[in-house]
Amino acid sequence: MDYTNFNSLQILLLCGSAIALCVWQLRAVQRSRRQQVVVRAAPQLQRRGRTAARRR
Repeated sequence: MDYTNFNSLQILLLCGSAIALCVWQLRAVQRSRRQQVVVRAAPQLQRRGRTAARRR
C-alpha cells in the first residue's frame, strides 16, 4: 500500500467515525426525549385512570 492510499484510508476512517458518532448521539437524544415524553404523560394517564374508575 502506497502513501496516497494510506492517507485516503485514514481520511475515510476519520470521517466515517465522526459521522457514526454524530448518528449515535442523535439517536441517544431522540431516545432520551421519547422517555421524557412518556414520563410526563404518565401522571396524566394515571389521573385519567382514576377519574374513569370514579365514574363507574
